[in-house]
Amino acid sequence: TNVLIVCMFLKVFEQMENHGVKPDKDILTMVVEAYKEVGILGKENELMGKYPPARWKYYKSEGRKRKVPVSQ
Repeated sequence: TNVLIVCMFLKVFEQMENHGVKPDKDILTMVVEAYKEVGILGKENELMGKYPPARWKYYKSEGRKRKVPVSQ
């Protein structure tokens, strides 16, 4: 992929962090892969420590929000 696109993606992620948005597991995986493509290794442990895996997932069903435990 294009390094410029990856850098823009990482910039958006940094803005999310500044605004207090907590990423889910899928976004963390994409961010770690982006850091690897740019050549910054070792960010995985730092990000996983900062954002531990969620214990609950929320689904919207029949107009109501439901809380379901995440299977690890």
